Amino acid sequence: MPIKKTGSRARYRHEILVDNSKCASGSFRIIKRGKHRIMICCPRGHYDKKHQVCRVGTIGKTVLHPKGERKHRKAGKSRKA
Repeated sequence: MPIKKTGSRARYRHEILVDNSKCASGSFRIIKRGKHRIMICCPRGHYDKKHQVCRVGTIGKTVLHPKGERKHRKAGKSRKA
């Protein structure tokens, strides 16, 4: 999926994993993993709005990468000394 362009003052780059149409409305949450933030949601049709619980487990929707993070090298490429 694409990486969303961000403004010059943005603190994160947005890597979109899943389209909004695959997620139930009202089920979006953001969790922290180190310096990254991950937006998760419940798959459409599996969110209990009354109890605010996902019945099948959540999926990753977007990864928010810190703007100053170094980009990872492609697999198989070695760093020159």
